[in-house]
Amino acid sequence: MEQDYQKKLYSQLLEQIQSKDHYDSNLKQFLKQLSVGIEQESLLNLISLQLDNKSVYFIRHAESKYNQWREQSSLNWSIFYKNTLENIDPELTEKGQQQTKNLQLSVLKEYENLTFDAVYVSPLSRAINTFGYLAYKENNEIIYQFKFAKVLACHYLRERLDTCGDIGKSLEVVKEGLCKKWNIDSCMINSDQWWCHKQFDNQKQGEMFKQKTEDFDKIQRRLIIILLMIIFSDDKYICLVSHSNIYKCLKLKNQFQSHDIKNAQMKILDKQAIMKFLTKTIPKHIYQK
Repeated sequence: MEQDYQKKLYSQLLEQIQSKDHYDSNLKQFLKQLSVGIEQESLLNLISLQLDNKSVYFIRHAESKYNQWREQSSLNWSIFYKNTLENIDPELTEKGQQQTKNLQLSVLKEYENLTFDAVYVSPLSRAINTFGYLAYKENNEIIYQFKFAKVLACHYLRERLDTCGDIGKSLEVVKEGLCKKWNIDSCMINSDQWWCHKQFDNQKQGEMFKQKTEDFDKIQRRLIIILLMIIFSDDKYICLVSHSNIYKCLKLKNQFQSHDIKNAQMKILDKQAIMKFLTKTIPKHIYQK
């Protein structure tokens, strides 16, 4: 019974992530549907059992041009980041690229016998390129830790939408450019307008982009979905390449608290941390009346 439920749940979660319909109102409805057929306590018990056989790692992207801009002055707050085309989806800096190589050396040394089964990467260029420079040596040889992993771009791991720096490039650029460059499967990113949060009609350089800042409840909803899919998959060793606000949300901190993770840093998301997040958010977003 439990195995049948887990297979069905995994299939539903995967279908949702791969679909073209990702608006937050639909995520709310989808999460409510998951409560049908299993009690809250039973679901949490299943999750706990599955996590006994999982190892989940989190990597924050390396320094981007936005991070560099923030560090130039204590007055450079996100609200002052210019809402223009050239500031969309900032690239890694030279320092950021070097950070990925330092992380690569650290992974090779400290995690010599680790081999990931799956890697899920935010579709923003700073995250995709962090994975690429980390996973591949200068001769384009992939390091052992990622050699056998399936690598997928997943927009459920994108940054909290706050500035135009959190808006992604076009779907074509992400799929045909960034993902192909680093051999990343782009099957999970099928909707341009949703994950970019951008209106494309009559958009010209220098115009203000219409966007809505995300609150942490919205991030929680998409993280529940991707975490449950990971938990009920057959993969044992999983890596998430994402952003500081995603890590902050997973650690149940609010937007004003420190995220406690540096650029190009890898941390383990242990069972206790994941269970704490899901025990707090599942009643709120799935079983709430």
